[in-house]
Amino acid sequence: MKCVAFDHDGKAYSLRLSMGAMVRYQDRSGETIGEAIKAVQRDASDMRRAGRLFWAALQTEATEADAMELMEKIGIARSLEMVGQVLANCLEDLTGKKPGSDEGNAPRRATAATSSANGGGTGSKRGKTPPLSGT
Repeated sequence: MKCVAFDHDGKAYSLRLSMGAMVRYQDRSGETIGEAIKAVQRDASDMRRAGRLFWAALQTEATEADAMELMEKIGIARSLEMVGQVLANCLEDLTGKKPGSDEGNAPRRATAATSSANGGGTGSKRGKTPPLSGT
């Protein structure tokens, strides 16, 4: 899972929704990360949820109160932006697609441009199939 890194008062921090963070969040809140993502998409003004997500994702041994105090020190708007980014990273890791896109939903289809570039075209000859990424 990708992390969101930031500095405050000369100290480096990172937010990451690891498996442990997701379990910690669910144990404390009673809702899964998936439920939290849906709830935040409906209403981003729930500060209790945002603070708890920030606390669970914070890669330190901070208490929930300490995490919320840190949120205030770095600024609520910046904190909420980082919570949103860590949730987007988590959603991308869980679903294999970026939030707000159809990427990852269906296989990519060849267009005339990619077919021509691969030696295809409009004739009866078929171009070579490009290798899968990572092979």
